[in-house]
Amino acid sequence: MAVCFLVSGLYNRVWEYAGMDAAIAVVAATIATVLAGYLAATAVLGSTFPASIWIIWWLLLTAAVGGSRLAWRVLRRHLYPCSPPASRKRLLIYGAGEAGQTLVAQVAADRYSPYEIVGLVDDDPRRRGVLVRGKTVLGTAADLPRIVRKHEVDEIIIAAPSASPSQRSRMLHNCSGLNVPVRILPRLLDMIDHPPLLHGVRNVRAAELLGRDSRIPSLTLQDNYIRGNTVLVTGAGGSIGSEICRRVCAHGPRKVVLFGRGENRIHAIYKELSTSYPDIELVPCIGNFTDYGSCASAFSAHRPQIVVHAGAHKHVYLMEANPVEAVRNNVLGTEHVASCAEACGCRHFLFISTDKAADPCNVMGATKRFCELRIQQRARHAATCYSIVRFGNVIGSDGSVLRTFEEQLAAGQPLTITHPEADRYFMTIPEAAFLVLQSAVLGASGDIFVLDMGEPVRILDLAYTLLSLYGRDPYAPGAVTFTGLQPGEKLHETLTNSFEQLVPTSCPWVWKVQTSTHFSLNDGLDHYVALMQKLVADHDAERLRRALFQAVADEVALQQAAR
Repeated sequence: MAVCFLVSGLYNRVWEYAGMDAAIAVVAATIATVLAGYLAATAVLGSTFPASIWIIWWLLLTAAVGGSRLAWRVLRRHLYPCSPPASRKRLLIYGAGEAGQTLVAQVAADRYSPYEIVGLVDDDPRRRGVLVRGKTVLGTAADLPRIVRKHEVDEIIIAAPSASPSQRSRMLHNCSGLNVPVRILPRLLDMIDHPPLLHGVRNVRAAELLGRDSRIPSLTLQDNYIRGNTVLVTGAGGSIGSEICRRVCAHGPRKVVLFGRGENRIHAIYKELSTSYPDIELVPCIGNFTDYGSCASAFSAHRPQIVVHAGAHKHVYLMEANPVEAVRNNVLGTEHVASCAEACGCRHFLFISTDKAADPCNVMGATKRFCELRIQQRARHAATCYSIVRFGNVIGSDGSVLRTFEEQLAAGQPLTITHPEADRYFMTIPEAAFLVLQSAVLGASGDIFVLDMGEPVRILDLAYTLLSLYGRDPYAPGAVTFTGLQPGEKLHETLTNSFEQLVPTSCPWVWKVQTSTHFSLNDGLDHYVALMQKLVADHDAERLRRALFQAVADEVALQQAAR
């Protein structure tokens, strides 16, 4: 018997935490013991007892061995008690699937846990009343307000790591309005560095409320479009530029030139890509495209076949206060990059614009709209193929409102909103990178594309929901403060000008911007470029602002006259 027990590992287990593997070991050890007894009796006595004797012996032995160890597990808690935390948080688990069951088991096994589980809820009504590791499924999402009040819930944990973004968004909205902190159990792979489940639980991210699915599987490009070619990305260290570089590298280019003026950011993306793609030639290039010589030097040295112009000044209020720098960087800088691309025989030029270029009312939007017009003018004559994409607000990009909200929530500060009726279109960083590269094969040179971004989101609704999910009263005095619209800021963003419309493309997530009239673009743009160069050199901000908006107004007048 002792040999069988030793081989089965019954003498070197910590029975306080025994589970199914220990039960299997007990059964295996007792079966081996009874079988050894049977063989010994047969060998020594030449005969054996009735089969019922051996079965009864096995049952009694299993009960004695398993029961004694289970009894010790229970008795040990009384002999060596530990003091639980003085006050435990009353925890409600949203999700009665595998993750929810594992979380219940972990909390129950941890005598020092700061949590007391009051029960679970699940969207499947068939699970109502079911016991999960001794805890009851108290109802569905519709019952949340009642359950939270009745059981005095202190915190809700969403235990659905495999849920899609839209499903998770729905669950978060079900929890909003309860004014109880809500946290999320991440995917198993996200918890590798912190194996205990509760160590990996995190706060809600603002972007999760938007429910944008990661629905774009891969780019639809010709195999040789990027593979084996040299790609130059301006603004490569930024949040958008760096993601574009990652996407480009995944398609096997020969060389990627990381062009930007911020050395720390260029260093960071260079080190990351060097580790992930050791076979690709990566060139960190510190330069400034507002300096034509700096730009021309990079292009002549590397002669890229594809250029992605992601570098730009994008903050509306800053550009409103600094129109000279806005035009120097966004307009004249784009002129430099486009001219250098054409001079070196670049095959494709991808330009990133913004939804603020649609009926622009601020300097930043006007600079981008002027660049759209200028690039469309170039597209009529140059061998280089030009594509233009308009972005909405990019979730997680530097300075985005959602990132600002998360920082303010973490610091316990009020959420700042410009206007109670302000709304915005949102897209994720991967979606933005997809739009840029996919647009290369969707239309003719000079076409403008936008991503299907759904309906605009009212920022105040987003703020109220976030405050509630962080356990704060969204309607309490000081929870939200209104700062007023910044100079040049729109109340409602649009994706198209008044004379434009959206038409579908071969890609279901991308739309093409099409003008309602057809005419040759105004060649007077050359005059405006020369004028802006002079006014930037003179630092004449007011005349520069007027010239910029006059150029955009001229184009609108031509469109209206042609209708």
